[in-house]
Amino acid sequence: MRLNDLIKRLKNLQAKEFIQTLRNGPTGIGHLAESELGLDETNIAIPDIGGRVEVKATRRNVNSLITLFTFNKAVWKVKQKDIINKYGYKDEQDRQALYNIVNKKTPNTQGFYLISDPARHLIILRNKNEKKTSLNGVHTLLQENL
Repeated sequence: MRLNDLIKRLKNLQAKEFIQTLRNGPTGIGHLAESELGLDETNIAIPDIGGRVEVKATRRNVNSLITLFTFNKAVWKVKQKDIINKYGYKDEQDRQALYNIVNKKTPNTQGFYLISDPARHLIILRNKNEKKTSLNGVHTLLQENL
């Protein structure tokens, strides 16, 4: 599916307003979104559309977190291991780990934040403490196409 087709399908879905889910439980809304967009449910660990875009859906007024980024080598501008070693911590199993809640309003306690570039269809993960290499003074760690 091409981006223009996805945008058209999303606008059609938005115009429908309320739609009853076809399945109860936490997977119901994702299943509904995939069904409405004409996507097959695969339950495999690759993105839904063209191996590059994962459909994410959530119910209104729910505060649960959504995983936006994982360590996909194709989108990271730096080595994931370097980021985990620099910003990570030891988890319960004494492994070096890095889990973060990131938003586009303010940097989190580790300095991470998101910016969006709608013109280029990008979500960009940045860190305020990294060396200045871009026009707005921060280093891009991850750049993912929308």
